Amino acid sequence: MSTLHRAIAHGIGAGPAVSAAFAAIAPSPPGASLIALLHTPKRFALARLQASTTGFRCTLAPEEESDSLPADLFHLRAFLPDKGVELRWTAEGEGGQAAILSLMKLALPAAFTHLPETSLAANLPSQRLLFGRAQRPAAAGWSRLAEPRIGSIWAPLGLAEGQFAELVGQELVGIDPEDGNAVVLDELLVALRGIAD
Repeated sequence: MSTLHRAIAHGIGAGPAVSAAFAAIAPSPPGASLIALLHTPKRFALARLQASTTGFRCTLAPEEESDSLPADLFHLRAFLPDKGVELRWTAEGEGGQAAILSLMKLALPAAFTHLPETSLAANLPSQRLLFGRAQRPAAAGWSRLAEPRIGSIWAPLGLAEGQFAELVGQELVGIDPEDGNAVVLDELLVALRGIAD
């Protein structure tokens, strides 16, 4: 049986929340990166957030990299691949609200308040197919997923031409204390990977 650890922070910007997530994985291994789903009013992007000596680098596409997140970002979901650690951030007033969910206990900055731990009965795998097939040419470590009716998006993983991609998660199942039924409490994203037809 595993345990879900959660912490929240109010009035925190997206950049400081990402920095806190990297600090929580401390010490962040050199080159550690989070895979992120970024939402702005004009764009959805899959990004790679990579730890650096000055904080982190945000890469939205092979030639689109900066030291900050998009200024008009209103929602972010980022995860450390295969580690069961996820950061969620939503714009709220002058700052934002951040939550870190993890299957391991993390040391978090003082801005975060730990919530009670939750015992889990099971972790069930989940998958979400992304629209589009990988196109050529691709950049090292990146693939452009395209679908004629929808458009295209860059994904931070190397895929063979024509291959699909999926987001992999874990549904976290707990037991309802009132009636003993199993309930899905939450879901953690754990991987972005290519799949065959």
